[in-house]
Amino acid sequence: MFLADKEWIILKSDTSLYQRLASAIRRGCELAPAQAFNTYSYGGGSACVGRAAMLGGYHAESDDWKVSLPYPCDCQRDASIATVLPHLNDAHRWTREQIADWLDKLS
Repeated sequence: MFLADKEWIILKSDTSLYQRLASAIRRGCELAPAQAFNTYSYGGGSACVGRAAMLGGYHAESDDWKVSLPYPCDCQRDASIATVLPHLNDAHRWTREQIADWLDKLS
């Protein structure tokens, strides 16, 4: 769907995967202010961290979700973005902004 009033996001070519993902999560939080846990969305203006990223304009390349990153908790070892981000959102109840801040530190 085309939204004429939607802002276009242009990132520098040297922007890391983590920075792109963190920026998209923050934009998605503005579009869906309520955080969802253990589900993609409660409907309307809510979103988990993954949905916030998608709403914020993050379009994963085919291998992006397979990228390994460390768990910032003692729960597990390194795992994919698709595993770590929902874990922080659902198990530890990190805010999406906290997750974005953590991703920025990995850059």
